[in-house]
Amino acid sequence: MKKRLYIKNVSFLRNFGILLTVLLVVIFIFASSIYRNSLRTLQQEIKGINESTTQELKNRVEEVLAACNEIAGNLAVDEKIQLYFTHSKPEYLLGNYYTDIAGKLDVYAMPYIDSIILYAPKYERFFDSSHGWNVNLNEAWKLGQHYDLTWMDDLEESERTTSVYYTRAKADRWPYYFTLMKHWRQGEAEGVILVNVDLSKLHDHLIAGRNEAMQLFLVDKNDQIILKEDKQELYTPVEKVDNLNSFCQGESFSKINVSEKEAYTYVQAYIKEYDLTCVTVTPISDYFIQLTEVQHRFFGICFIMVLVAMVLAFIYSMKLVKPLQDIKHLLNSPNEWQVDDKRYSEDIREIADQIVTHLETNSLLRKELDERLDLLRDAQMLALQAQINPHFVFNTLNIASLMIETECGEGHPTVQILTGLSDILRYSLSKNENVCIREEIESVEKYLSIMQYRYGDFEIEIDVDEKVYYYAIPKLVIQPLVENALRHGIAVSLGSKAGMIKVEAKEIEYKYDSEKCIQSICIDIVDNGVGIDKEKLEALRESIAEHNNISREHIGVSNVAHRLYLIFHNEQKISIESTFGKGTHVRMIFPAVTIKSGKVESMEEE
Repeated sequence: MKKRLYIKNVSFLRNFGILLTVLLVVIFIFASSIYRNSLRTLQQEIKGINESTTQELKNRVEEVLAACNEIAGNLAVDEKIQLYFTHSKPEYLLGNYYTDIAGKLDVYAMPYIDSIILYAPKYERFFDSSHGWNVNLNEAWKLGQHYDLTWMDDLEESERTTSVYYTRAKADRWPYYFTLMKHWRQGEAEGVILVNVDLSKLHDHLIAGRNEAMQLFLVDKNDQIILKEDKQELYTPVEKVDNLNSFCQGESFSKINVSEKEAYTYVQAYIKEYDLTCVTVTPISDYFIQLTEVQHRFFGICFIMVLVAMVLAFIYSMKLVKPLQDIKHLLNSPNEWQVDDKRYSEDIREIADQIVTHLETNSLLRKELDERLDLLRDAQMLALQAQINPHFVFNTLNIASLMIETECGEGHPTVQILTGLSDILRYSLSKNENVCIREEIESVEKYLSIMQYRYGDFEIEIDVDEKVYYYAIPKLVIQPLVENALRHGIAVSLGSKAGMIKVEAKEIEYKYDSEKCIQSICIDIVDNGVGIDKEKLEALRESIAEHNNISREHIGVSNVAHRLYLIFHNEQKISIESTFGKGTHVRMIFPAVTIKSGKVESMEEE
């Protein structure tokens, strides 16, 4: 709103344009001079720091290679190591021989050394420090991937020299090694010592304590990158890395590369003894930030000048925009409004008072509506759970049961029926909204045992996984579904075939319509009754999908579906499958929630 009003003001545009033009000229003169001087100084400082860092890394690489060579040399002159190469059974000559050998190799353990391998060609065996194993070569070939034998491919070619460095993949897989292979000969006896340097660990060792943004590369004589961060392949040509387009084999130099997207220093140092090149690439964004801070000082002076012009223009235009700004402020902060505030004119106070009054009225109406919706939601829940509520029925059944037991004995069927019905009423009148599945199933079993007196014998199969016993379930959601299966399925077809009702509960992983995959409880109620025709089945499914109203024609299933929706919203599902003449299958799925206490609070008799 403010920007549009200012743009339409001619005086504001004229003053703002004059001041802005003057300030831009001053800023350009100062910034261009300082930028050139700062950039020259920055480049000299960057080159000096990064050349020093790269030289240190080069020295580290030389130290590592020299250390590997020293390790191989020390092992070659060790008498116990020589015994491994010259004798077929050295363990017969010295007790605990291989334990001593493993100890000697462990002495040379370093963070970047993955393993040291001793190989005796005459006896075709090798000793691997990473496992502490002395293995016959034929056995190792049979086991295949369990042993690293890729170095054998380079063994014959490397026999011409005493020591050779080369890169390889351990067992043709990760990790990648930089291997020193040293040949030992004494008369006809010979042996091979391999020092395997893990390139990933070597990279971490070299850059330890360095700038995290710095990239380190080690390039061999064939222009192949053998060491870099997060190496994904054994050899990577330098031309495949964008920041290495300045690479030149056999040379040491440094330069700064600047593009529109990035700026970085490129430094390479040649290691002549090993024919390797150490390259570092370091972003210099921090230094450009320092240069930007210098520039901001000058831009700050210019900004102050622009700000002065904006203040003057604001004072001049305030007379035009102030009334509208006052109204906008009151709309954004109606709680701060006071009728007697002298900062506003009488007209503004009158308009603002009416606006604030309407906003407060709307706020009160919205609050009242929310409260009524909460009450309605609570009333719906109470009404859904109050299907069997009168306490006097519970007490009357207990009295009748005692009288019949006194007259006819405890085993009389009527006593059993009244006792089961009393337990069902006790369960329905309990205070808990949610119960554990075990209690719900027990209530259903008592209901079915009573119904067997009404409809005669029909088969009852209850299959509940013990894992789900103490998961929570809304009270009285299985019984209405079982009642429907009995009344509308089994009871109708009892004359033609033996009835069967099956209740199964298990734990599954289910993905709901909300796209959430949740550990859930699946409860199936299956009967072999008369089934449901297509027209009624479609109407029944529609009543389940309708969450706002409970269908009076299908009150049992609709009631259960509505209660589940009130508790779980879209993270629940009820489905019905039925074949007319064969039976009906109702499936209920809802999230698995553990209930802390497996017992429902008991109710006192009234």
